[in-house]
Amino acid sequence: KPMPYAEEAREFNRDLVEGKAVKLEFDVQKLDKYNRILAYVYIGDRMVNIEMVRQGYAMIYTYPPNVKYSEMFLKAQEEARDTQRGLWADTEKNIIGPADTGKNVGFVRIVRATIISTYISEKALILNCGHDFKIVIFRNNFSLFPKDAIRSPDSYFKNKAIRVYGVIKKYKGSNEIVINSNSQLEILI
Repeated sequence: KPMPYAEEAREFNRDLVEGKAVKLEFDVQKLDKYNRILAYVYIGDRMVNIEMVRQGYAMIYTYPPNVKYSEMFLKAQEEARDTQRGLWADTEKNIIGPADTGKNVGFVRIVRATIISTYISEKALILNCGHDFKIVIFRNNFSLFPKDAIRSPDSYFKNKAIRVYGVIKKYKGSNEIVINSNSQLEILI
């Protein structure tokens, strides 16, 4: 099934760009590991990527070293979240715990949990919150997080109450949120 707001996002994007000349701006890398083009898309002076995020039709995903406009994207997403636009509608009213993530696979949710253990592998840092729910930070995004969080994840995260937001996915029997930005995770205590 499509991701939340995928159909609405496609229509919004179509309204912005269909039949118009677009300009592409590249960052450090032009392609991702799947050979997809990574570009900032413009109609005149208006960046389509930012508008998609600002209107709540997309979440930010940072692909280092392509971080030229990461602060602008973060501000646009905060604006969409604060004003409850698009996929952010009602998220603050629907804060769930780890035990409820299985019923929310495929949806953007805020999960309030306590990190009970951490594990770092060659590919990722895993923050285990119990009830078959974990938070995943892939190695290519480590530079976007505080150095202490990566160097000593137990000291930084273990036994801390947190709020994390993102799309809940099912992977190998567990529910997870993959975070691509430090802004997706808030330490409460």
